[in-house]
Amino acid sequence: MYDNEIKKYSTQYNLNPLVIKSLITKESGFDTWATRFESQWRWFVSVKKFARKNKISFDTEKTLQSTSFGLCQVMGGVARELGHTDQLTKICIPAIGIELGCKKLRQCLDRWGCLDHALAAYNAGSPDSKAGKKYADSIFKIMERLKNG
Repeated sequence: MYDNEIKKYSTQYNLNPLVIKSLITKESGFDTWATRFESQWRWFVSVKKFARKNKISFDTEKTLQSTSFGLCQVMGGVARELGHTDQLTKICIPAIGIELGCKKLRQCLDRWGCLDHALAAYNAGSPDSKAGKKYADSIFKIMERLKNG
């Protein structure tokens, strides 16, 4: 499922496709319409600018930036940081969501240097978070399971 997109974007961002498939398994269970609102989200990007561009209210843009979308559960605010200027609900389109997820993981890998830290940061914003470390461990377990069939 979504193998072409996973291969394309994992190659483009120099990532192991098995990592991306495992991340998708963990994040959304391959449900492209998965969403999750995070009320504690505080990292907003140009809310007024994007609200005007997409002809929505400021409150709607703020809510959408506080929501994760799609296969890779990319936060709306993160998508904005990564250059996504279109409607945030379009992250549910598999190719868009997978590309943004790969782009974010690549960014984390470049910053933190190793995959376990990058995965922890992808999930929790920092490789030092307990939740992020548990998340990275769970990705490695899923990878092992997928590798062994």
